[in-house]
Amino acid sequence: MLKKILPLFLFPLLFASCSNNPKEQVQTKASEFYKLAIVDSVRIDILASGHLPVVDVHDETGNLLTVDSENNTVRIISPNGEVLEEKVLIPSSPEGLGSPVLSGEFFGDDVALSGMYYIKIYNSDLEVQKSMRNYNNKPLMMFMGFNHLFETGKKLVAYMGPHTKQSKITPEYYQEFTIADLVDPSLKSPEEKRNDDIFKPIGKLDSVGRYMNGMSYLYIISHLDVKSGIMYYTHSNDTTLYQFDIEKNSLVSKTAIPFDKFLLSKGLPQSPAAYEQARQSPGDSPGSISRYYRAGEFDVLVYKSGLELSKIEELGRDTPDFRTRMNKANPWKTLIAKDGKRVNRSLTKNPKISTIHMADNKGFLWASKNINDLEEEPDFVTIYKMKIVLDDE
Repeated sequence: MLKKILPLFLFPLLFASCSNNPKEQVQTKASEFYKLAIVDSVRIDILASGHLPVVDVHDETGNLLTVDSENNTVRIISPNGEVLEEKVLIPSSPEGLGSPVLSGEFFGDDVALSGMYYIKIYNSDLEVQKSMRNYNNKPLMMFMGFNHLFETGKKLVAYMGPHTKQSKITPEYYQEFTIADLVDPSLKSPEEKRNDDIFKPIGKLDSVGRYMNGMSYLYIISHLDVKSGIMYYTHSNDTTLYQFDIEKNSLVSKTAIPFDKFLLSKGLPQSPAAYEQARQSPGDSPGSISRYYRAGEFDVLVYKSGLELSKIEELGRDTPDFRTRMNKANPWKTLIAKDGKRVNRSLTKNPKISTIHMADNKGFLWASKNINDLEEEPDFVTIYKMKIVLDDE
């Protein structure tokens, strides 16, 4: 793949070297770089704790689907910020999900919502139409504020935990580990409780990847995005990006992520005693990916590079401002990549942005405004619409 891509980047460089126009040279070089720019904003006149995750944008209407997991509130919001529908889903109620509502997706004329175990289909008035229980998954921690449910044709891709009953300190856990579930709501739920045909596991850990090295890992958190029948994914402590064809149920490609620096976790021994001893021993703070999105032809990742143990010790664990100093020494960064090549000049996270929540099917990214520096919390929510544009600076 590199042999095919390399000439595309060489051509503008050769063209610039042959040009006698300095301005033309600068423009040609700048065309290789991109940045995230705020192109619009939506003001929503509601009170919401922290930020309000946007989990989907309707392709035709532009309506926003938001999920407030702390208050179990689901809203459909117009592009102008008007709340069109709002519903509180009490976890234990018949319309609830048995847990906080974690993610959602516009699904035809309906809305799909997911919790730890359940996916339910609701109509446009947010009235439940169908309930589906995943009996196969081994639930992960509850991830509030993440986009974990995607439409693909007339089915859904859901991130609900791997299909394995094994312990993470056994080789079988990593051999059986599955990435996501392909969910078919059109299938009739059986009379008995189990509905295994509705939830089909897709994706496996790379058979020659780092998680097959005979070590154990505390958490393998996968970050997914689905676009045009392809599931793009990576893991929170990995340096590889995968593309998976959902219909063919096969891996299409894997690409190295062009990090500036990324400390990999060394893993822990696969024996109970050694595992506990190693887990409690001080070590490096490994690199960590917190968000991944596929926006058009670009890959966008928010991550920390990690920090070596020696540098952590230099910061002074017992000092009152240790955590602040750690965050400064190991800040969040934003990477924009294209065809496996980094294309943004600066990795510094935009201070106006709190969290990027999703990338829609038109290549726009949606994020919450950072309100941490405000003296008073506003009585409205601001959502930013962002786009990857040429960086001509």
